[in-house]
Amino acid sequence: NFEELSGLKYTYFYNVFIHSSVKILKLKLTLSIVKFIGTQCICLVNLTFFMNIVLTIVSEILRNYSSQRLKYYLQ
Repeated sequence: NFEELSGLKYTYFYNVFIHSSVKILKLKLTLSIVKFIGTQCICLVNLTFFMNIVLTIVSEILRNYSSQRLKYYLQ
């Protein structure tokens, strides 16, 4: 009976250990996925910010260029 009890205790602790290990692994996986998505979002935000700056500069250059051409034609 004592051996059965110790066996049950052993299997119980083994199950708890497996369960907690699986939980920890799931948590780690979730955290890594969240971290990956976070870095992707940050990259995306930086990219859009950079593209905004580039587009602003390009549009300014184009506007200046077109206004210069317009002045040239109007003279």
